[in-house]
Amino acid sequence: MTTPHRVQVVRRQIGLMGAVILTLTALEALSYGLFFGVSLLGFLIVTELSSSQVVTVPWRSRLRRLGALGLFVYAVIATLRLSDLLSAVTLP
Repeated sequence: MTTPHRVQVVRRQIGLMGAVILTLTALEALSYGLFFGVSLLGFLIVTELSSSQVVTVPWRSRLRRLGALGLFVYAVIATLRLSDLLSAVTLP
């Protein structure tokens, strides 16, 4: 894929993130964790939908690394949130 395809992927991701912000704001459910999670899911979907089955280009491997890093960060956020919820529960 050439540079216009990269720009197209970036534009789609930015548009998706804008739509996520507007939707979460309209639903009065905007939080950093939810925004990050939905944007990460959108990033993975945009990445897979824009991939070519015929040609593998080098910049796609960087997108995979970025997706893996995002999944790791989301797992850390979810673990911290779960530990906060579990520490708030009092045992009898």
